[in-house]
This record gives sequence, C-alpha cells and structure tokens, in this order.
Amino acid sequence: LLIGIAGSSGSGKTYSALSIATGLAGPAGRIAGIDTEAGRMLHYADQFKFDHGDLRAPFSPDRYIDAIAAADEAGYDVIVIDSMSHEWESEGGCQQMHDDILDEQVETARRNHRGNWQFDEDKTRERLSVGAWKKPKKQHKKFVARLLQCRAHLVMCLRADEKMRIE
Repeated sequence: LLIGIAGSSGSGKTYSALSIATGLAGPAGRIAGIDTEAGRMLHYADQFKFDHGDLRAPFSPDRYIDAIAAADEAGYDVIVIDSMSHEWESEGGCQQMHDDILDEQVETARRNHRGNWQFDEDKTRERLSVGAWKKPKKQHKKFVARLLQCRAHLVMCLRADEKMRIE
C-alpha cells in the first residue's frame, strides 16, 4: 500500500501514520520510521514499536531513495516517512534544486550579455525557468518510481498549508 496523510503542523499525521503502520505490520511485523523532523517521531516511541532513522538535509530525492531502499532491503514490513514534503520544498529539495540551477543560468546569461540594451533579470528568469526544472523533475520521477517498486507498505506524511483558520 501507498498511503499519504496530509495535514497542517500538529494535526496528528505522525501519530496516525504510526497507528496505521502498526495495524499493517501486525504483531510480528517490523516498522521503519524515516524521520525528517529532527527526531519528532521519537515522541511516540513509548506508544509504538518502530526502528527510527533520522534523515537530515539536504532532502534531495536521491537521499529519500537511499533511505527507502535501505529500509526495504532490510526487510521492514512498513516504512513510515515523516515528512515527504521536504523532498519537494525544503533544503536540497526539488524547488531549491530548480532555484539553484536557475540562479546559475541567469548569472551565466548576465556574464555573457552583450548588446546595446539593458540586461533584464526578470525576463531572463522567466525565460529560463521552465528549462531549470529538467533535472529536479527527472530526479523526482526517479523518486516516485522507487516508491512504486517498494515491497514494504509505505505510509507517508505530507505537510499541508493551512488555507483558512475558522475561529
């Protein structure tokens, strides 16, 4: 199974993921926890049985692939990943990879600029932005393919932004 649990910070994603993982694993099953939240998963170590792995920045797709492959090859029945959001939006994630590539391309364009007109950084960024997604998207697709090849059940937490707060 591939299960995604989305919610805002503090909404119970980790607790829910570990509860589901415990049910999927059964009494004799093994659960691996891949924690990108600075050990926050360990707050539940007294309530759930799981082996904890700490994944720190950079949160590139390749680092996630390596962590998932290690847990899968070790024979875990369920892998809980808290949080998957970092792969896209945190340090070393796909968005930062894109921004770094784009910055480099804009700087190259600035250095190579010759002409009678003024260099327009905003237009250059807009023009180069789509091409700067090539490498991050390729790595992200490789990451998704690894998720689909995993023999263990995967329970993934995803941080969702709170769109509206009703008080």
